[in-house]
Amino acid sequence: MKNVKQYPLLMVLMLAASCNEKISPAIQNANSVGGTFVPPTPVVTDYYFSVENSSPTILNYKMHRTGPNNYNTDCKVKSTGVNLSSDLYIQEGNASSPVIPHDDKVFDISCFMEAEELSLAMNGFKFDVKASPNTCEYIGYAPYSFYDRIPGDSTTTYTKVVCDEDVSAARAQGYLSTNQAVLIAEGTPVGYGASSVATCNDLIDSTLIQSERQVQRVSSEDDLCRFDYSSSAVAGKQEAGQNCDIGTVTIKEVLISVDPDDPAQVIHTTSTVTKRCGGRISACIQGPIKLEADLAGSTHGSVIVEATQDVAFSKTYIFPGNINKRTTSMEYANYRGQMGALEINYVSYIDAIFGSIWTTDPARKQYDPNIMDYYANNKYAQRAGLDLVLPATITAANKANGYVAKPYAADPFIGLYNYNTNPFYTFYCFDNAFDVKARIRLAVRDWDRTFNVNSVGREIELISDFVNLGATQNLLSRQDNPLDYEIVGDIGAFNNFNDRKDWDDQIPMRRTAVPSNFVPGTTRWEPMDPFFSPTLFTNGAF
Repeated sequence: MKNVKQYPLLMVLMLAASCNEKISPAIQNANSVGGTFVPPTPVVTDYYFSVENSSPTILNYKMHRTGPNNYNTDCKVKSTGVNLSSDLYIQEGNASSPVIPHDDKVFDISCFMEAEELSLAMNGFKFDVKASPNTCEYIGYAPYSFYDRIPGDSTTTYTKVVCDEDVSAARAQGYLSTNQAVLIAEGTPVGYGASSVATCNDLIDSTLIQSERQVQRVSSEDDLCRFDYSSSAVAGKQEAGQNCDIGTVTIKEVLISVDPDDPAQVIHTTSTVTKRCGGRISACIQGPIKLEADLAGSTHGSVIVEATQDVAFSKTYIFPGNINKRTTSMEYANYRGQMGALEINYVSYIDAIFGSIWTTDPARKQYDPNIMDYYANNKYAQRAGLDLVLPATITAANKANGYVAKPYAADPFIGLYNYNTNPFYTFYCFDNAFDVKARIRLAVRDWDRTFNVNSVGREIELISDFVNLGATQNLLSRQDNPLDYEIVGDIGAFNNFNDRKDWDDQIPMRRTAVPSNFVPGTTRWEPMDPFFSPTLFTNGAF
């Protein structure tokens, strides 16, 4: 009986011990698949998508959102309690509903990356793209790009006169003049200008009407590929460029020779040679797009990265220093004030009306990237559908030159015929349907003098500090002073405040009407030293 009475006590002790055992996670947690523990989906209360400067602090870079009072605002899209969505992005005012000013948008923002010129050129920079868990199904990055030279298509048909050594130029020209009707029927017209006729070694574009044709003088048939820069240094460059011509040139040769049956007469025979230029439009594209292997052969596009679910996303983009050996910062610094402000002249900003298309607050001249987008797509911001460079201008240039050639760029940033570049470092937060949930457009600015947030203050949120310092202080401009300034009596060149060329230096703009006569429907802007030369189709001094 004694032993039997001990059993209840033993059972109590066993039950007490069992209370201290841990239940396996697979049993304890309902998030189990096939016995494998699945962590619970995190509850996100603050959704964000951001770009952050991760360059060394000593470089004195600063990234911030553009717009009033944003000089210390993070470059971040954020939402509390409600996740980002393509529906919200559309509602806040994109191309489908452009009713909300850019500075008031929540899911579509722009930012400045401020960098001093020598630090930017020698050290490059880097930044991190981040997103909170379960916020972006995919991250997209479209790098900044620009045209180093004009790409294009030289496709056309030429008639070329070739004379046998026994046939003089005068004799050949007389024969061609008499037989023009026959040559036209054969598809080899030789007339050009009002009444002239080609002769030995002459080359004319036979696709033009006679009054528009001119004799072409080329040292090699390779020169007929007008956008192939690979064989020689052209357009102010010190080195050869790339082949950016996608055209196919057809040459119909008319050989004038002595008639073997009657030496007193000459005859002609024809043959056709086809030359493929063999270039690529993307060969003339430069900028950070070249650092992305997926886009190295493209004229535009985005690198798509799948965002990790349930955990925060972070990816670092590195831009190495000293990438441009020609002592410029244009490889990275994509900001150019004149490009964005089609009706603003930085050096002589004297009329508030020129700021009206830039912002509703012209005195502050706030930044709006949409105007830069218009420019890169060859459109005026305030004139619906109107091209900056009209097709008629290109057509007229063809006729003036006497050949057909179609350029695909009119400026380092202006693409023609939809061959546009990207003037920004652009970041997208996509959903599964490839619709945009959020967008960040970044402009990197080259500063000619040291800046400090405490001393420069809110000037870094303006599109230019050139006149904001006052007319008597222009020489102290830090951001985009196109002028050189030397200490009086100093013979050295290292006191120049503007030591690295940037886009403000390279392409100054001018109006076609004086400021007091500005007319929105007729006033035009044009580069003072144009990249697009309608008479030469060359880069000019770029």
